[in-house]
Amino acid sequence: MHDFLKTRNGEREIDLHPSVAKTLREFIGERKSGLLFRSCGGRPLHQSNILRRVLHPILAQLGQP
Repeated sequence: MHDFLKTRNGEREIDLHPSVAKTLREFIGERKSGLLFRSCGGRPLHQSNILRRVLHPILAQLGQP
């Protein structure tokens, strides 16, 4: 368990497809601390930026609202 969780209920175990686990291991590399997904400046990502810059354009390409 990590010391930064607010409660024990914050701990989760999840199943990942082996290809996703491999991609995450490659993405993480040698890092042992810090945020997994972060901005170029090392700060947390903002949901509105992800929606506007990434997810909405993908939905538009797929013709989805």
